[in-house]
Amino acid sequence: MQSKAEPYLQKGLALEASSQYSSAAEQYKLALQEYPDYRDAIFQLGNLYEKLGLREQARVQYEKVIGLDPDFADAWNNLGNILGQQGRIDSAMMAYREAIEQNGKLSSAHYNLGHSFLLKRNFEDAEKELKIAVDLEPRQARYIRALGLLYAAQKRAEEAIPLLEKAVQLEPGNFESYQSLADAYFNEKKYDAAISILERVYVNASDMQEKMIVKQRIREIKDQKIADRSADIRKRAGK
Repeated sequence: MQSKAEPYLQKGLALEASSQYSSAAEQYKLALQEYPDYRDAIFQLGNLYEKLGLREQARVQYEKVIGLDPDFADAWNNLGNILGQQGRIDSAMMAYREAIEQNGKLSSAHYNLGHSFLLKRNFEDAEKELKIAVDLEPRQARYIRALGLLYAAQKRAEEAIPLLEKAVQLEPGNFESYQSLADAYFNEKKYDAAISILERVYVNASDMQEKMIVKQRIREIKDQKIADRSADIRKRAGK
């Protein structure tokens, strides 16, 4: 009975939230002993396996959930993630589409499908899905950064830079967001802006390897700035 299984599920969720994964798994399994078709316990067990990198075990659990409830969008979305991690991109995309069919407002499914389109180099459909994800969750830095990077790769700087700036504002501690914005500035030859961004990262970084990477990148940008200036002087002198 589900009523007997519910306390085990709730205890498992609490244990998982405190990173006690082995104990959480035991609670989910106890819940399933009481009620083998308990969808939520199977789903949580799949989530836990996914966190632990046990992809095949996670896949089995998500497929069990879908067998019990084919309309459960989150299970389709998570199954897509597992399939994608296994290199089965086409199958993953089918799962994401099914998730969206069941819940068109599931922003992560749109994001995941957009990312899959990027891997297939289908930039038009990638943009469409990423824009939907951003519209659904306009403060999700990961979605905003992905759309900004797509525009940057297409040399659409006027659209890319505002998005990457917003991603930095939303996640001021995210190294990738700063790097992406600095690269966008660099590609537009806005060297001072790129250097300013990276100097902020350097000051706030606590990881020494990260500091070294940033310091090297700042040096490269400064060298490019000098090289461009020298080239411009020579060009003017030639006239």
